[in-house]
Amino acid sequence: MKALFVLLIVFVAFLDVKAQKIVGRVVDATSGKPMPFVNIRFNDGNSGTATDIDGKFSINSNDVNTLKFSFVGYKDTVIAVPKSMKTMFVKLTPEITELGEVEILPGINPAHRIIKAAVKNRKRNNPENLNSFKYVSYNKMIFTADPNPVFDSLSPDTLQEKVLEFMEKHYIFIMESATKRYFYKGKSYEKVLSTRVSGFSDPFFVMLATQFQSFSFYKPHFNLLDKNYVNPIAPGTLNKYLFLIKDTVYQDKDTVFVISFRPYKGKNFDGLKGVIYINSDGYAVQNVIAEPFSQDAVISIKIQQQYKKVDGKQWFPSQLNTTLVFNTVNINNMPMVGIGTTYLDSIEPDCEVPKRIFRNGIVLETAPDAAKNAESLLTGYRIDSLSVKEKNTYSFIDSIGRENKFDRKLKTYMIFMNSGIPIGKFSIPLDRFLRYNSYEKFRFGLGLQTNERMSRYFTAGGYGAWATGDKQWKYGGFLEITPVPVSDFKIKLTYQDDLEESGADAAFSEISLFDTEVYREFLINKMNRSAGYSANVEFRTFKYFLWSAGFNHSSKQVNDDYTFLINKNENAGISSGDFVFSEMRLGLKFAYGEKFIRNGYQKVSLGTNYPVVHLRYTRGLPEAGSDFEFNRVDIQLDKSILIRFAGESKFTVKAGFVDRALPWYMLYNAPASYAKFYIFSANSFMTMRLNEFVSDRYASLFWRHNFGQLLFKNKYFSPDIVVVNNMGWGDLSNINRHKNISFNTMEKGFFESGLLLDKILKSGISNIGFGVFYRYGPYGFDRINENFSYMMTIGWNF
Repeated sequence: MKALFVLLIVFVAFLDVKAQKIVGRVVDATSGKPMPFVNIRFNDGNSGTATDIDGKFSINSNDVNTLKFSFVGYKDTVIAVPKSMKTMFVKLTPEITELGEVEILPGINPAHRIIKAAVKNRKRNNPENLNSFKYVSYNKMIFTADPNPVFDSLSPDTLQEKVLEFMEKHYIFIMESATKRYFYKGKSYEKVLSTRVSGFSDPFFVMLATQFQSFSFYKPHFNLLDKNYVNPIAPGTLNKYLFLIKDTVYQDKDTVFVISFRPYKGKNFDGLKGVIYINSDGYAVQNVIAEPFSQDAVISIKIQQQYKKVDGKQWFPSQLNTTLVFNTVNINNMPMVGIGTTYLDSIEPDCEVPKRIFRNGIVLETAPDAAKNAESLLTGYRIDSLSVKEKNTYSFIDSIGRENKFDRKLKTYMIFMNSGIPIGKFSIPLDRFLRYNSYEKFRFGLGLQTNERMSRYFTAGGYGAWATGDKQWKYGGFLEITPVPVSDFKIKLTYQDDLEESGADAAFSEISLFDTEVYREFLINKMNRSAGYSANVEFRTFKYFLWSAGFNHSSKQVNDDYTFLINKNENAGISSGDFVFSEMRLGLKFAYGEKFIRNGYQKVSLGTNYPVVHLRYTRGLPEAGSDFEFNRVDIQLDKSILIRFAGESKFTVKAGFVDRALPWYMLYNAPASYAKFYIFSANSFMTMRLNEFVSDRYASLFWRHNFGQLLFKNKYFSPDIVVVNNMGWGDLSNINRHKNISFNTMEKGFFESGLLLDKILKSGISNIGFGVFYRYGPYGFDRINENFSYMMTIGWNF
């Protein structure tokens, strides 16, 4: 037994010697920030390892005498490893090099062979091409101020010293969450299990790394901050990107190729720059560091991704990092920075997942109790325990949040965004205060409606308005019932005595304050009075089908001397133009693949990559008091197509048909927005005069293609170049039944084209450009200058 005991002691001691571990961290010598994916060579050889995404490394070896640290853009550093050393803290110094105007490259770029292999294997290595997977993630986002620019350029004054002292102990803001994601045949569902946000006890939002960057680095376009960039390892990129092998490291039996990438000089496209690590095992992405080649003036972004092989079969992201620099937000001369980290754990490729969770199109959902007991729940998901600085942040910001009632202010902000200025349980809608159009001139009004402080299950309200043009009062009211607040089931009752544009195609109008279509409304110069009530119900079935059904009864009154001949025989009498309409409506919106996020407060659509189809059928009901029996069908299709190296195209196709003769204000007045010099309004004819064409059946196409800066770009002038083509056809039967009105029909086809130089002038929130349109074809004017229109473009950077 003694001999066995001695043998065990020697054996354990032998294991301890053989398993000597060297751990450490590599940071930037200037900023002190961790450096991910730094190559580490053993004993000046080719074998070695690399730091992880947090700059950490661990080496299990007893035969390591020296470590050589190398990274693109930094000086190589060699450190001798004493036998007693078990922890290391390594600082790498940036290497400043001046690049000449001419780069001399080998005739055959050796990096191309590796990139071609990575492109060839991208579908096999892309985890989102798996049949299924699931994982748990821990997400942390902190916001702080970057003091380095201050130290480099200023001598801190007293206030700066206080700010720096505070920033040494606290962050500005911190939030954490734990989620579980399921994936099955292209469908994704992620549930926020627990979340905590400093200063808030009941947060309604979360921030995940995948909201800032694509989940994996394999799709043809890589998304950063909702903007698509051409992926360097997509087909056809060898003549667009410059690839250079920077290093080669052997890890176990595999070789890791470190390749830098950036767009070739003179190539104008939305590209990335950075470093990618390709593992010879399947030529898969092992690590990547990337950022836009041309950073945004408002927010700069840089991302890091780290992959690992799961079960020896599938490469899978294991950590995603995002760094945001808010260039226009300064804290005492220090730019605000957001640092986000996501760790993936419990990864299970090709596993069983519950299919029922994909039925409603929800891709991200927050559990109702996600904020309850968040600290105890998050402890089980954290990779490391909270640092002292993070604990101080929670303690300090939470106390400020309680004192200043952040939760209440956040809910007030949400109410403001959804319904207007909150005053207790009521809100005053902002869009009721002031409007303008060419008929009413300035329209002043006031509205009042309940908000969620009154009830989340219904909203009731009303409004009144008076205009300087027609000098008439308008008013209305509504009641909307939502039995399940975050569902698509709604019942709405309305009554109004107001004006509406004559002949407007408003079947699918969903125009927000920041859509360019809103500028056309200022030009409207023909309106008719409409007084009546309506009832409508909206609901969703079969996941992608949103239905609406309703009834509308209204009396319509013209505001000029227009008259409509009731019968084809002119001797049968002429009406004054005022009629009663009772209509039954059935509508459908089909958006295949539409995705949503949902929390306890709201459900928000993220859109779809497929065409969106709107369809509505309207039936005139004489038995319900209508002066006319008719059938009307309206359809609209919207689609955006992103084309690599060529920009983005947006199409809107509209068509409509009415089977009976109706007064002109119930037909189709082509959407014109002509003024010699005006503001560009999408999905309208920029050279067509107001009320120029009327149809009872029509079809139109609005197409615009944004080349971005692909065609032209330099240091001082880099607008987005947009080409626009609009066309429409229409016909009108029973023309002679419309009296005291002048209009044309467009059965021969209306055509116009335009060129926009968008985003010439840019600010933090908006941009301005200029453009010109030309009208041609059968309805072109003989005088050339009458076919032109000139305009500004106004856009918003949010």
